[in-house]
Amino acid sequence: MDIWKYYNGDLKYPNIANHSHEKEIAKTNPKWAFEYVSKHGKDEELESIISTSSYHSYWYAKYVLNAQPFPLGEKAITKSSEYSYLYATDILKGPFELGESAISKEAGYSYYYATNILKGPFELGEPAIAKDALNSYSYAKSILKGPFELGEPAIAKNAEYSYMYALDILKGPFKLGEKAIATDYHWACYYAIYVLKTPFALGEPAIAKDTLHSLRYTNIIL
Repeated sequence: MDIWKYYNGDLKYPNIANHSHEKEIAKTNPKWAFEYVSKHGKDEELESIISTSSYHSYWYAKYVLNAQPFPLGEKAITKSSEYSYLYATDILKGPFELGESAISKEAGYSYYYATNILKGPFELGEPAIAKDALNSYSYAKSILKGPFELGEPAIAKNAEYSYMYALDILKGPFKLGEKAIATDYHWACYYAIYVLKTPFALGEPAIAKDTLHSLRYTNIIL
């Protein structure tokens, strides 16, 4: 017998909210278990199911447990840099050591974890932070309050952050970033005026392309 000839294209998952055996259905996967507890509240019997998903473990802790820790789900949460960071921020309101390995794999979450949670250096996340110019500059300025050598190659690829790194962090020349700075008349002019306070020959071809910056450079530097 071919049952598919009776199929009308309306095959759907059951609505567990109306199912007579909704608790049993809820035990089949974390999505349905979470839907059940969202409706009925905390249910310890379903926690082992929910705890298999980083997504549902975090939201269970936040909305069903009212932003209280969910130890059973922490192992799953550690598989995600996003939910590890959010769990530290919203649930623990402090360090989440178990999730630091996951957090450290992503530049943005590593920087925010250092800034908002540790309020100090996050060495495990520095290699990831160092891959991004903005996060490297921000980490140097806000966290280290000094040079971040590991992030200098990334910073050096960006004219704006190379200039800002020289001005705010090194308070002097940033040789590694001069090639990038020299490609932009605005930052090349500012680098000469506010950092070097002497001519910046490498940046003069770019400066010469803009009348206003050429005049400023000539009047102040030359």
